[in-house]
Amino acid sequence: MRSILELRATLIASALCVIHIVLSLVFGIETFEGFLGFLARFEPLELDEIFLGLVIVLIGALWDLSVLRSRERRERAFEKKRIKALQATMINATEIVNLLVASVKLFRYEAEATGRVSSMDIARLDAAIGRTHDQLEDLRNAKTTRDLQSVRPGNVN
Repeated sequence: MRSILELRATLIASALCVIHIVLSLVFGIETFEGFLGFLARFEPLELDEIFLGLVIVLIGALWDLSVLRSRERRERAFEKKRIKALQATMINATEIVNLLVASVKLFRYEAEATGRVSSMDIARLDAAIGRTHDQLEDLRNAKTTRDLQSVRPGNVN
């Protein structure tokens, strides 16, 4: 639902209309007849049709500008949401990869410290790689921001 304050042009036009009516009633000002008299002066030159045509074109141009501004505002808002979603995705991806790097470094440290690699160490490394792969696939397959929020980096050690 729109707020009445969003309809500024309508509010201004309504206020001008009320002012015009009050001035007409109080002071007897006949603006429409004055406007017709103004146009009648240009009748021999046929400028009145040109003037009215320009007024119609001006109204159309103002309408188009209004529609364009509205569309640009919607596009900017959509772009902000899109950037936030991409930032969240990149943060999650970075955390997932950093956890894998930590697991690989731990694997390397233990291998260097003991001088051997046990089958349990290999299994832990394979599990860390598998979890990382699954989490990155979940990120890649996310269709909504809710899907992105559900992909949380876990401990891959």
